[in-house]
Amino acid sequence: MSVTRPAQVFASITRTGINKTSTETKTLNPYIENLPEEVIHTNMVNSSNEITVCAVGELSLVPDLCKVMITLGNRKEQVQDVKNSVSRRTDYIMQTLTNHQIKDSDVTTSKVLSRVGSFYQLDTEITIQFLDIMKCQDLCNFLVEKLDESVHISLPEFIHSPQRLETLRRQVSLLAVSNARQKAIELGKFLHAGIGKPIAIHEESLSEWDGLETTTYVPETKMTVMQRRDIATKHVKVSVNATFQLISKQKPNEKKS
Repeated sequence: MSVTRPAQVFASITRTGINKTSTETKTLNPYIENLPEEVIHTNMVNSSNEITVCAVGELSLVPDLCKVMITLGNRKEQVQDVKNSVSRRTDYIMQTLTNHQIKDSDVTTSKVLSRVGSFYQLDTEITIQFLDIMKCQDLCNFLVEKLDESVHISLPEFIHSPQRLETLRRQVSLLAVSNARQKAIELGKFLHAGIGKPIAIHEESLSEWDGLETTTYVPETKMTVMQRRDIATKHVKVSVNATFQLISKQKPNEKKS
């Protein structure tokens, strides 16, 4: 996974228990004067000091699975002849999968028998899911070498397992909250204040998309295997608003009364 740059952060600061205008609040620290006008607000009604920030988290995830489809078929005048012809190649493919330690749960097979004029047509599809792209390539190359043109093997299709996608979404949300807290800490330093526990966290938006960040277009028919994997990379972005306690820090020259 790759962590992208955090987005800019805005803050809404509520300070109570002091008789100052919003302009006076800005002069608590010279650095505050450089903040935009809309960043700082003073509220005399609430009973606690709070700071609210908006932050973004973004992560990307390359596919962890790939699958290929093997299609084969034949046409014969006699139904048993076409079954025998296709079955021999199907059995050979299934034995090859076993030899390459492919689990039965990762293989799906379908067969369709139809009539075409006076002939019987039998079409078989075998879909295989792989965790290892290298094993996928080795197996496909082996079958292309050993079987005739009546067998077609598709290019790999790259996908994400549902569990990893769900984990990615959680991680992005946590990253956005972490970014929010870090920015709140940085803004709190301007007011000589610390950041306490979170009061409220709201997820404002979540967006997902596939593909590379580059705008260079490559036709799918001309993509390499690794380009096909990269174009299937999943990106997730989350924006949150988080409110934290703002804790005043006593200056060293100040004494408790």
